[in-house]
Amino acid sequence: HRAEVHCFIEQAQSMPSQSSTATFHYGISYGILLGALAALDIPHTEVRPSKWKKALGLNSDKEASRLRAMQLFPHVDLHLKKHEGRSEALLIGWYAKACFFKKA
Repeated sequence: HRAEVHCFIEQAQSMPSQSSTATFHYGISYGILLGALAALDIPHTEVRPSKWKKALGLNSDKEASRLRAMQLFPHVDLHLKKHEGRSEALLIGWYAKACFFKKA
């Protein structure tokens, strides 16, 4: 019996500073992720960056997100600036947990 699984992912959006090639590749990766979730029958929720960041008291500053993740997850190695993606993934997970347990 499969345990209850639900995936939260950040809703895709184009970034004005990205090239059209980078935006295209990002879109492909996002589509592959959605396809994999559908193929595996894993329910998911797409959440806008502004929504999960607001819930955590953050803005668009990725460094502030990294520092907040370091507070919430002191056991995870996030000391390098390049860990911003890892940090934001953890924060989306934190947001997802708060959403799920609020309903229970």
